[in-house]
Amino acid sequence: MAKYLIVGASAAGIGAVEAIREIDPVGTITVISEEACPQYSRPMISDFVSGKADFQKMKCRTDNFWKENNTEALTEKKAVALNLTEKTVSLEDGQKVAYEKLLLATGGKPFVPKMEGSDKEGVFTFTTIKDAERLASKIDSIQAKSAVVIGAGLIGISVTEALAKRGLKVTVVELQEKILSLILDAKASDLVEDVVRKAGVNIVTGQSVQKIMGKPDNDSAVGSVILTKGDQIPCDLVIVAIGVIPRTELVAGTAVKTNRGIVVDNFMQTNVAGVYASGDVAEAYDFILNQNRLLPLWPLAVLEGRIAGYNMAGVKTIYAGGTNMS
Repeated sequence: MAKYLIVGASAAGIGAVEAIREIDPVGTITVISEEACPQYSRPMISDFVSGKADFQKMKCRTDNFWKENNTEALTEKKAVALNLTEKTVSLEDGQKVAYEKLLLATGGKPFVPKMEGSDKEGVFTFTTIKDAERLASKIDSIQAKSAVVIGAGLIGISVTEALAKRGLKVTVVELQEKILSLILDAKASDLVEDVVRKAGVNIVTGQSVQKIMGKPDNDSAVGSVILTKGDQIPCDLVIVAIGVIPRTELVAGTAVKTNRGIVVDNFMQTNVAGVYASGDVAEAYDFILNQNRLLPLWPLAVLEGRIAGYNMAGVKTIYAGGTNMS
């Protein structure tokens, strides 16, 4: 009986569990997740902040999903070490979990550049439901009136929309000359920018935040930001939404090959036999560029997880590739 272990229980992890169970109804599956309830749609966290959706509506699988798929879900647990020789993953609490086939679906973590004042109260990242809950709670507790969002990619524009719907005055600061520059050409970017500005959002391009200042009466809380060219923008909150970087810490110091992320082949397998990677942590095939690269997108994570799951369960399946899309 096969023994599968999946580190990470979001999009890629869910896809892998479903694929494995299509092929192998009896092998043991264990998933490890740092979150209490990982089966929710992360792209919907902005809807949580705006009030459009509660957590129940955000769930992409039922509460019985793990049980229905005969999967042991180790939630609120952090994987801290991988031993390829003895085929175990160690958890922060000292527990060791053995495997025969391993999927690394550890995802990404927010990229936060070095900024003076980034440790002040009222600075947030925006990746998980916990981030969304903390932000929504803070808006209510301090009756926030204004916010600065650093980054005008998909995450930045998403949180900007949520904040604007909550009635906050939002300023978006983007280092590039155009918003959504990774997915839109100049003309399309201008069209979106026009809509965003008409919603009352201030957009500053070609600059970044150099320093986060405190309030005059409380230096430990966010009061304003200083931009590259010296402009000062008053605000109650700062949301860092520049993007994510792959969580490769688990394979650091091991034989698993990494570049910017974990390098995989067309079967989602790493250079180590029996060890696979999928989702935001994996450098998988881009069929447009004809090369492997990071593509941190929810639908691709699900697909990559499924491909990994099939291959882990012994059904050879090729990943045809994905590309940057929205």
